[in-house]
Amino acid sequence: MQKKGENNPIFGKSGENHPNYGKPKFEGAGKPSQPIEVTDKKTNQTTTYDSISEAARALNIPYSAITMYFNRNQTKPYKGKYTLLPSAAKKYKNKQSTVAKLICN
Repeated sequence: MQKKGENNPIFGKSGENHPNYGKPKFEGAGKPSQPIEVTDKKTNQTTTYDSISEAARALNIPYSAITMYFNRNQTKPYKGKYTLLPSAAKKYKNKQSTVAKLICN
């Protein structure tokens, strides 16, 4: 018998009724945040964000647009306005492939 839908033992359990409620996540679970530096080409203002998600919310652009910017080793400003660079890779400004490796790992 398949445990799909109502046959699943966790079906309908959420919040305090869920078996994992209140349990801490394992040490090192998930991916650490990647700091990102964004430079606005029009104002030449540089802002550092603690994570890609935070930068995406602040700039009102999709998270996936930022990750694809790094995965494609782009150097051209995003939408002609923002230059994106991982903060940890500041010293690698001229080595885009190294930057991509840092952000993807």
